[in-house]
Amino acid sequence: MIVESKYGSSDLSVLSDGKTKQMSDTWINGNDRLEKIVDKEKALEIKEALDSGQVDRVLSKIDTNGNVTNYKLDDLGNIIGNWK
Repeated sequence: MIVESKYGSSDLSVLSDGKTKQMSDTWINGNDRLEKIVDKEKALEIKEALDSGQVDRVLSKIDTNGNVTNYKLDDLGNIIGNWK
């Protein structure tokens, strides 16, 4: 699972290109993002798992009262339902 957390009214960002959304395949795989947090071998494992649908992308929204709602995201970074 790859999780992005947002507080209050914050939402997923869109890159300066105007189309690449945070948590999309392009965003996750771009800019050596995975390689900066894990070694190259583990990054490759994660990418392969993403490609085969073994990894969920989750957006955790935390409201001002501390309540957390988790949403499942598609490969473009769009909410496709609640995540449980």
